[in-house]
Order: sequence, then C-alpha cells, then structure tokens
Amino acid sequence: QNGHITPTATNIPKNKDALLYVTDYSVTNQTIIPGKEFTLKMTLKNFSSRDSAENVVVMIDNPEGVVPEYGTVSVEYIDKLAPNSSRTLKFAYTADSKIEATELNFMVYVNSDAYNNTTTPVRIAVGTVGDIIVEDYNAPEKYAAGKTDYISAQVQNASGGVFNNVVMVAMCDDKEIASANIGT
Repeated sequence: QNGHITPTATNIPKNKDALLYVTDYSVTNQTIIPGKEFTLKMTLKNFSSRDSAENVVVMIDNPEGVVPEYGTVSVEYIDKLAPNSSRTLKFAYTADSKIEATELNFMVYVNSDAYNNTTTPVRIAVGTVGDIIVEDYNAPEKYAAGKTDYISAQVQNASGGVFNNVVMVAMCDDKEIASANIGT
C-alpha cells in the first residue's frame, strides 16, 4: 500500500521555524504479509522556505505483531534537513505469522530543535501471500552512467497454477528502469 499525505493550510503553523511532515509512504509488496519481512519507506519533508531543521528525531510506535529487524530500532536521527528538502527513511520489519488484523497503524513522531512534535498516523493493509511473490532481490546501491548493472530476484509461484508471459519490472522513483521476461 502506498500513501500520500498532503499537509493543508490549517495544520501548518504560521511561524518561521522548520515545518516537518511525513509526505508519503510505501511498504514492500504493497501490504504487510504475516510471517514475512518488509520495509516501510517514508519521505520526511521540511516545508520551511528558509529554516533548516536540526537534530531531527523520527520515531515510530509500531503496532502489535510487528517488530524491527533484528539489531535495529524504529528510530532515525537526522543532523540537519535543509529548507524545502526531503529525506527518504527506511525501516525494516518482520511481521508475526499470527497477525489477524486487516490493517495495522504505525504512529510516526517527528521532533527537532526548531519545531515541536508532529504526529502522523500511517495505516498499512495486511494482505495475504499473492500468486507470485518476490522473495529476495539484490540491486546495486548506486548506478553509474554508461555502465551495465544487474538486478537479481527470486520469484516464487505460490498459487500452484501455471502463469504464462510473466514479466518482471524494476522500478525506481515510480519509473520503469528495466524489465525482463520470465516466461512460464
């Protein structure tokens, strides 16, 4: 599930301090699948036209049945976020296999030196394993112009049926960057 949050004039204070809001979010495979790992990706934006946000803390209050990936926490620190700039944050989780809810609510708290807390609820659907699952993938962290790079993925047919003409598409910032015909 992807979400986009647009702050309105009524919830943006009229002061000169940094204005920090979560503007959009997405989750791996569009839903949380019980028993599977997933990544919650969100964008934090400083809406101030002239003030940087310093010592920013983003903390997530996770719903029951979701735990951060081993060795991580649901907190991100940002030293400085310039005016009119955004930062993408990623949080890795594991979902309990016994989740029965149809959606989970994550509460995102944002605080900085220049601005009081903001709270953003992030609601994500809980799904089921689909017919075709991308279990694992590897992609380069950075791409160089004129250089060939490879993305590999493990694709699983979870339905038991046969699929023909399966095409895998790699997306970056909502743009198709590559595709490959997997076939049957």
